Amino acid sequence: MKITLSELRLRIDDLKKEYSNKLYTLQGGATVSKVKELNGKEEVMSAPFDFKTELEALDKTSKEVARLSAVLAKANSNTEIDEADTLQTAITKTVERRKLLDKVEYILSGSKERKVRKSDGGLGTNNAYYDVVELNFDKAELTEFRDKIKSELNALEVKIQEANNSTKVEV
Repeated sequence: MKITLSELRLRIDDLKKEYSNKLYTLQGGATVSKVKELNGKEEVMSAPFDFKTELEALDKTSKEVARLSAVLAKANSNTEIDEADTLQTAITKTVERRKLLDKVEYILSGSKERKVRKSDGGLGTNNAYYDVVELNFDKAELTEFRDKIKSELNALEVKIQEANNSTKVEV
């Protein structure tokens, strides 16, 4: 059956959630709680749980996640979105540009100029001064740089989405 890369990603995400739930269930069923009376009579307190069957199901899900992830990785490496990039290189570029964008936005929002009048000593001293903090960058230039990164990201993400929605793989 052929599906798009977007559908494949959704299927992988669903399987990963299923895997996580099965793993949690398996961990919970790893022990059996019993009450053992002095006369030797035992009463099982935990719900019946077929550990072996659940472990096999978990293993099967794990192998399917690995198989589908390998199909996705191969498609990402082989699908060209333009003359310069494959899906994988575009995804890598997007991740790195997002990191840079986050830092630039943090600098823009967190860097503030200030000028505070201070004084050393007590009453009657003339040791007044200003504590000055100035930006070490041109705010307009940095804002323009941020906007350029956003534009690059938008262009890359559109190409990635188009490729994800048009490229089909056999699963």
